[in-house]
Amino acid sequence: DLDGGITEPFGPFRSATLHFGYSRYRHSELDGPDVATTFNNRAWEGRIELPHAAIGPVTGTIGLQSSFSDFSAVGEEVVTPPSRTASNAVFMLEELKHGPVTYQFGARYDSASVRLGEVDPELPSIPGYDATSNEKKTFGSVSASLGAVYYPTPDYSLGVSLAFSERAPTAQELFSNGPHGGTDAYEVGTGGLGLERSLGLDVSLRKRAGAITGSVSGFVNRFENYIFEQRLGADVLPASVTDGLTPYQFAARDALFYGAEAEVTLHLVDRPNHRVHLTLLSDFVHAEQTTDHVPLPRMPPVRVGVRLDYEDARWNAGVELRHAYRQNRFDAGETSTADYTLLNASVIYLLPAGRLNYQLFVRGDNLANAEARVATSFLKDLAPLPGRGVSAGLRLRF
Repeated sequence: DLDGGITEPFGPFRSATLHFGYSRYRHSELDGPDVATTFNNRAWEGRIELPHAAIGPVTGTIGLQSSFSDFSAVGEEVVTPPSRTASNAVFMLEELKHGPVTYQFGARYDSASVRLGEVDPELPSIPGYDATSNEKKTFGSVSASLGAVYYPTPDYSLGVSLAFSERAPTAQELFSNGPHGGTDAYEVGTGGLGLERSLGLDVSLRKRAGAITGSVSGFVNRFENYIFEQRLGADVLPASVTDGLTPYQFAARDALFYGAEAEVTLHLVDRPNHRVHLTLLSDFVHAEQTTDHVPLPRMPPVRVGVRLDYEDARWNAGVELRHAYRQNRFDAGETSTADYTLLNASVIYLLPAGRLNYQLFVRGDNLANAEARVATSFLKDLAPLPGRGVSAGLRLRF
């Protein structure tokens, strides 16, 4: 990784920041003592941000971003053929402050391309799947947002934003055709996928100081061509191909999401070296296909939680209860997910030593040893979350 910048004004810009990262990645999955599949990825990403000089009351930043990925997999569980993905984007974010209101505007344009390497000619023929060697797909997408934040007092803020976004499908969504043992699935791409489009409205209320702080927010998003993995019927692929794995294909449907989340903290004791906080949390999301009004798969249920924290100069301790309600809204081929409650706790002791800080910690997760199955997981019917666990350690900060 390389990070750099210009801290002095130059031309029409107040400063500049640069980031560039390069990675080479390789891992092999074992079947007993033998290597079954090897994954390789060579990638880089660069980003330049240029905050410009104020134009009257308007301040903001423009920027460029580019990325490239060269992916390949060889072996028994090859889900996606070799592919090269390139992306270039230009973006801007502008802000205008007028009295107690701050207005914000953002826009971004992306140009993306996906080129396939050699495709196995013996892949099974599946409706909607279309991939040939050296095939190239290109996409151009636009996103824009408009928002306003109103500060009736210094401690309160009310925010409203409207955003339109487009997303190009990935190589996995377009060209997958193979077993994915990590999700117990046989995944199939759909070559005809187009841009995923979304129009969303967000509203939030925040309080930053006082005996009670926190935020409450709500959102609604309407999608055109929302891309997700849909379970296929048992007769679409023969058992000789799936080898006991559940078949899924990437599909695009019009969809509606709406939901809300809240986090409210009661500062029961708030002295400089002695604090006790009680935090209440909750969130929910409702998602369905609008063409036939059936639920989208793998959606989280309503969740609530409460956390009690104690802090002083040396100690930091907390206990937390998180409850997930039963998920009864599910797609065909899924099953309902039972509710569960997790009890977690932690204790940290701070031991300063000059410029060093030692932290001794003990953490307990799922202390009631509840059976918790996550509705968003492909593997919820096979593997629950871990049971009771305790960890301890030492952290050194310098």
